[in-house]
Amino acid sequence: MNSRPFLLVTLLLRNSLLVMLVPAFLYTSVQAAPYSNNTRIALSLMDFGYQEFDDNNASLNREDGYLPGLTLSVDAPASRWSLTTELSLYAKDVLYDGQTQSGTPIQSRTDETIVDVSLMLSKELVDKSLSPEQLYYGLGYRHWRRNIRDTRTAAGTPVSGLLEIYRIPYVLLGSRWDMARSNNTKWTLDLRLTHTFLSEMSVELYEGTTLDLGERVGGRVSITVDYLSPNGRTFYVEPFYEYWQLGKSGIEFNSGLGNILEPRSTTKNLGLNIGMHW
Repeated sequence: MNSRPFLLVTLLLRNSLLVMLVPAFLYTSVQAAPYSNNTRIALSLMDFGYQEFDDNNASLNREDGYLPGLTLSVDAPASRWSLTTELSLYAKDVLYDGQTQSGTPIQSRTDETIVDVSLMLSKELVDKSLSPEQLYYGLGYRHWRRNIRDTRTAAGTPVSGLLEIYRIPYVLLGSRWDMARSNNTKWTLDLRLTHTFLSEMSVELYEGTTLDLGERVGGRVSITVDYLSPNGRTFYVEPFYEYWQLGKSGIEFNSGLGNILEPRSTTKNLGLNIGMHW
């Protein structure tokens, strides 16, 4: 599994980005519209909920807790097209409630670090009466470092921790809807579908083992309220909900753990961003 053809992934990403950029380049070349920047930055708090399941859909383990974070978005519009880069970072420890490989119940803490970056190309629609304000599509990459700490069973038996690294490329498709606006406020609904591809998880123990997690569909919904203050500064509040799935892997051998596999899992996050843009 460690011999995964990363060159193929690189070519895929490059070609996909090229397909995204060509329409914008052609359109702005014809219109000769000047570029301007729109930057958003926000503090974020996310109620993180992760769970793994066996083949009978019974819960094997779960992780729950609040993760503080930071989000950044830079938008480069040109006429009705726009190229947007988004970055988010979350990090903190959460509660781990699960079991050992033999099924003994344990509790511990897990150090979570989640970095997500995406590039999106959007187009503003002319007729917004019965349609979204914008349609967009793009590519993203999610890097998740999951470090389960050492712990003990109820009987006092030591249990070693485990470091897992998740690498999750994905494509996305979404729409933004203008819900309401006034002289100083604007409400926007954002609906997004995600589809992971070439996802993998590596167990960082002994020689290291990489597991293929397949392709799964997820999504995100948010409502952004922009407020223009009397002093000319624009602030915003954005509650959001996102859903991720990762597939069950095949069985791989690890010299320290023996035969291992990654179960099917879901991640359900409810969060709030509070920030400003200029």
